[in-house]
Amino acid sequence: MANFAAIDLTNEVTRVIVVDDAFVSANGGDQSAQAEEALKAQIKLESNETRWIQTSNSFRGTRAGPGSTYDSAKDIFIPKKRYSSWVLNAAGTDWEAPVAYPSVTEDTSIVLGQRDEASADENNPVGSDVYRPYVIRWSEENSRWEADCFSDNSVESFHWNPSDSTWNAI
Repeated sequence: MANFAAIDLTNEVTRVIVVDDAFVSANGGDQSAQAEEALKAQIKLESNETRWIQTSNSFRGTRAGPGSTYDSAKDIFIPKKRYSSWVLNAAGTDWEAPVAYPSVTEDTSIVLGQRDEASADENNPVGSDVYRPYVIRWSEENSRWEADCFSDNSVESFHWNPSDSTWNAI
């Protein structure tokens, strides 16, 4: 199945629809203007929409969604901005927080058990310790990464200190 995004005058995606691959193949193939025009003849654009553009994770940066933006100069879709403080990365393809994502994602002071075959990988072999994970989220209000750690019936909250790469209790 192929996905097509309708964009408005500001190149913002207003909606995304799914189209049969056979339709795309019969009308010029992936990423073709012919397929976009054929779709326009089949499915009417709303008054605020200007065109259909095919979207995929395989091309045009990322799969478009409502609120994302089409950059015609780069022929990519840029995801919707999640937080007002975030800025476009150097490549202009995605949004980044003003503070780098934490490099520590597990609380190694608490061992939950040992890895079995299902959870093992090349960096974490069978029998290696499984640590308590940080459930990480961005706090726009505080302009920082925050996390919760769960154990037994309690929750501990932390904030990331990028200057020394540690989690500090809130």
